[in-house]
Amino acid sequence: MQCQIWRAELYEAGMEMSRRELCFGGCFRTVCLPRVKCAGSRAQTLPTPRGQDRPQCRQTGRSTSRRVQVAGLSPGHEGDSFFAMTIVNPFPGMNPFFEQQWRDAHTMLISYLRDHLQERLPTDLVARAEEAAVTLGHDPKTRAYRPDVQIREPGALKETASATAAPPLSETAADPIRVFVDEEIERWIEILDTMGRLVTVLELLSPSNKLESTERDRYLRKRQTFIHGGANLVEIDLVRQGASLAPAAVRTVLRQAGAAYGVCVVRAAQPSEQEVYPIGFRDRLPAIRIPLRPTDADVVVDLQALINQCHERGRYHLLNYRIELEPPLPLEEAEWVDGVLRAHVLR
Repeated sequence: MQCQIWRAELYEAGMEMSRRELCFGGCFRTVCLPRVKCAGSRAQTLPTPRGQDRPQCRQTGRSTSRRVQVAGLSPGHEGDSFFAMTIVNPFPGMNPFFEQQWRDAHTMLISYLRDHLQERLPTDLVARAEEAAVTLGHDPKTRAYRPDVQIREPGALKETASATAAPPLSETAADPIRVFVDEEIERWIEILDTMGRLVTVLELLSPSNKLESTERDRYLRKRQTFIHGGANLVEIDLVRQGASLAPAAVRTVLRQAGAAYGVCVVRAAQPSEQEVYPIGFRDRLPAIRIPLRPTDADVVVDLQALINQCHERGRYHLLNYRIELEPPLPLEEAEWVDGVLRAHVLR
């Protein structure tokens, strides 16, 4: 079925929220909010069948999906009906399925966080997104966790148009396997003053930081460099994969709190006294304090708002919500996740 795009105006409680581009594919995975007023009258809302639960908006208590009948999608599909999925983050806190697309999510979150800070910093401070290329797996003993290494048979490869044909070999040689290794781009945020002095560093941990032994050691060395250099450090850990990088005392606090995620803040003035934000698997992400210079007030960042923004703009309602999470969840949490996804028509 050929994909068709149309624009719809979305409303909640009679108030226009936004214009979004909706895509109807062969699996009919699409989205809408309570009231759909489609350009060209190409869709109409239908009553939900009796006994069928609909996902509820956490703010208004109203349904966030409707059964929609779409006409004229393609020959043979006229009059088909289906339940539209919600585009909002179905979880009250962190969406654990983000790790499917962590590189994309990480890039967006860094950008949103930088923009959020920029609007709230004193006028003589500036937030910069920094990055460094890190090649994973160069050590034979190191296992690359990302599926960014592509192994193809030689016959499937395409040479560049500018390449000059090599003369035929006089001797027969074995066909090699060509391996394309994609570099990991590590990103973080630095807050600097007008003289270029580093004030605060914000790190959003990735699975590679927590899974790769080489990467763990390199990151821990970088952390110590920031702390010993007199900068504030904010470490945000929103991934479940890998072992915690926090100091032993912080790990104890997180474990006792039953936290699945956590934020650790190290203030340059008191590096031995670290501020910890334990975050439960079902908890709303907290608003955290970002330290600046001793004479500046802290900047508050609402992590939940950034995650929700990332979910909607990244169209993460299209992630594969049928797969099992890694590492596996305890039975009680797995049943809760299944219930949340079914209530939002994502599973």
